[in-house]
Amino acid sequence: MKFYLQDDTSGKVDDIIRRLNKLMDGDVSIQMKEHGLEYRVNYGASVLWLRNMAKQYSGDNELADRLWHREIRETMILATLIADNISDNKKRIEDWALLLQQNEIAEQLGANLLWRMPEIKNTAESWLKGNNKHLKDSVWTGLAVFLQRGGEMDESEMNKYLDLMEQSFMATDKFTLRVQGRFLRQLCRKSNAFMNSVDQFVDHVKKHPNCAWLIEDVQTEIKFLKDSSL
Repeated sequence: MKFYLQDDTSGKVDDIIRRLNKLMDGDVSIQMKEHGLEYRVNYGASVLWLRNMAKQYSGDNELADRLWHREIRETMILATLIADNISDNKKRIEDWALLLQQNEIAEQLGANLLWRMPEIKNTAESWLKGNNKHLKDSVWTGLAVFLQRGGEMDESEMNKYLDLMEQSFMATDKFTLRVQGRFLRQLCRKSNAFMNSVDQFVDHVKKHPNCAWLIEDVQTEIKFLKDSSL
């Protein structure tokens, strides 16, 4: 954990922790643990509650950084919701990624912050070639939300990501397959041409035995989209 001098931002952090303490739901924390969501500290706050709290501090990057480094489930999610897009986003995310240990936080980072990065498509490629499993999961989530929110991607960019995805299949767990599937489903929804390319891709990767769940998930989406267009 990083240590900071006492200042106005420290007061905001302390206030947030006090509010979380009042909210703390032990039953929810226990249920999360039973479902594999283990944290050093977990107040059991819902993401909806955290979203509402984050609105009070939107764009406060110093606060976001301090909340992230508290390494508490709720403060880390709040950090992804509060942080704004600034020029050193790549450096900040790479620093934050050193503390990524849970799938939920990786997904929240992608869904709340990464997709908003102006340079997400360029930065995503280098991160997907790296060794940080949780950061990769964040990237796949971020790219999916980027497309869902109207972001554009050309065919060469799509093919680049499909190649990187296939290269990852030998060391991919179920959660990664889930966020990769989310990205593929959003590609299908961009255009018929993209949907056909994804259809060919999943047919091609059938040879990978650990991709059965991903293939079924995406093929179900493709069938739905085709049936809907009739």
